[in-house]
Amino acid sequence: NHHTLGSLLINGYVSNDVVASWCSSSGFSCLIGGHFDKTHKEEMLKMVISIDQSSINGKTLMELSTDLLKNTSSSFHTCVGILVFLYTWLENCSLAVETFVSIENNISYLISQVCLDSDTDDRGRLIQSLCAFVLCLCISSYNKIGSYSNDSIKQLICKEINIKSFQDIRKRLSESEFYVKAFQNPQLKLATPDEMALTYDFTQLHEYTTSSTEV
Repeated sequence: NHHTLGSLLINGYVSNDVVASWCSSSGFSCLIGGHFDKTHKEEMLKMVISIDQSSINGKTLMELSTDLLKNTSSSFHTCVGILVFLYTWLENCSLAVETFVSIENNISYLISQVCLDSDTDDRGRLIQSLCAFVLCLCISSYNKIGSYSNDSIKQLICKEINIKSFQDIRKRLSESEFYVKAFQNPQLKLATPDEMALTYDFTQLHEYTTSSTEV
């Protein structure tokens, strides 16, 4: 059978296979990577995914991504892959941010993840810090969407967790063992699926954007 790159990525993205899911997330991130070109990011917002005999028929790729992220059965690797993809998608693309924020419960979900017990393990801390940075991209990229404004999101953060704690969680990303390892290895080399987390390309994007995403 003939399969396009897009269909292969989508099939992997929604797969229960951890390797396929993470690789597809990374593939999407590569397709839309690049701070200065928003064209692919905006075009991808128009994608509507229809998968036969599935409850996710007719959803946009953004909706599908957030559904998978919020799914409690999604693995650590799947969640990291999706968060990296969302980070890449929202960065320098206000239309993508507007779309993300307008999806019900996205902001409250991110805040709930950031507010989890700080004594969690390295994997939990990585998820926390990625969620914190996606929140930062939302705050820095628009003034008001629906019931949310950048000030109202800041107020929610202050209510649930003080700004200093939030900033500390953000710092954990670049201090993470996963981040340091990816930063030091431009060529992706994975001995086992357990090593799937961040990529060198993501660390370069993060280094570029960090200074402009202060809360």
